[in-house]
Amino acid sequence: YIAEREPDRALRIKALHDYVADRVAYDAVALAEGRYPPQDAETVFTTHLGVCAGYANLLTALGDAAGEEIVVVVGDARTDGSDLTGESHAWNAARIDDVWHLIDATWDAGSVEGRTYNKGYNTSYLFAPPEVFAVSHFPEQINWQLLAKPLTRGEFFRAPMLRGEFYAQGLTL
Repeated sequence: YIAEREPDRALRIKALHDYVADRVAYDAVALAEGRYPPQDAETVFTTHLGVCAGYANLLTALGDAAGEEIVVVVGDARTDGSDLTGESHAWNAARIDDVWHLIDATWDAGSVEGRTYNKGYNTSYLFAPPEVFAVSHFPEQINWQLLAKPLTRGEFFRAPMLRGEFYAQGLTL
């Protein structure tokens, strides 16, 4: 449906991102208990519930259905409480006109406090510049940093922790 009605590839991928960020609720209980149900695209699409892997898998599957090249990127993310050590995380990269762009529909969907998910759609991590992603996302495969000079793991963890909203407001350090 989206592929037929939206000719602009960036807007098509944004529509897929928006669907995932708006229609999937984060499974805060599974995160708190450390017990995760299946995170495949079909399960997340059906239950409207997932953790980061589910969001990323669903966005990739929707991209496949719409004829878009969207891949899952895995690595570590720095979040409140894990800014010094990181925690396992998954997000996406999408190719538009031979240029890769980073996307994190999970972080654009809302936030988690303990066992509670707080819906709060935004687009701070939709096509954010690689320099913004590099503050909080460290991929296992270094090429997914999309930086001219990739960061080392040590540089990543030594850098100040800022959210995408900081950069979206036009602020810099």
